[in-house]
Amino acid sequence: SYFTAISSENYEWSNFNMQFINDISATELDFLSIPLHKDNNLVSFYLLPQNTTISSVVEDIQDNILGVIGAATSSQFLVEDNIWVGSLTEFDTYSGYWLYMGDSSDTLDIIGAGIDYNKQYNLNEGLNLISFPVPGSVGISEGIPDDIETSVSYIISEAVAAVQINGEWVGSLDKFESAKGYWFNVSEELVFE
Repeated sequence: SYFTAISSENYEWSNFNMQFINDISATELDFLSIPLHKDNNLVSFYLLPQNTTISSVVEDIQDNILGVIGAATSSQFLVEDNIWVGSLTEFDTYSGYWLYMGDSSDTLDIIGAGIDYNKQYNLNEGLNLISFPVPGSVGISEGIPDDIETSVSYIISEAVAAVQINGEWVGSLDKFESAKGYWFNVSEELVFE
């Protein structure tokens, strides 16, 4: 197996110096590729690199991305200064984000470690912009625990939505998918995995 080596901050490099390391731990890295079309893309991340700042995560597509919007914060990219400004400074794996591409399209590739298959979401009453926490997809009813499903009145994603009517999900949204963001409207504060 091959692993990405990350240099230690504890041991400085010096020529012909022998460092003794008591143990080495390896972390398996995963790959996430998110195709982005022109205009707005509602995305989420089930993994991120170690540096989660906006400038670091979108560095490879910074010539094409124009803005990022989160649930309660936003950030805009200033092309002439090559810096991000605004109140949103980092991405996380719990939230959904709107990535604004203008007239461009691109693919955001991410290498990271540590997919959390038991991610716990704390939702506030009203709208919450959340991620889908793992690779793959799952139907709406299967993805929401039965004990809280009646508290979720509707879910919106990019160009699709579903509403719960008499205990049944109706609409164009029929499953949750990796790398997509979702607006959950809940009638009360709740916690779920």
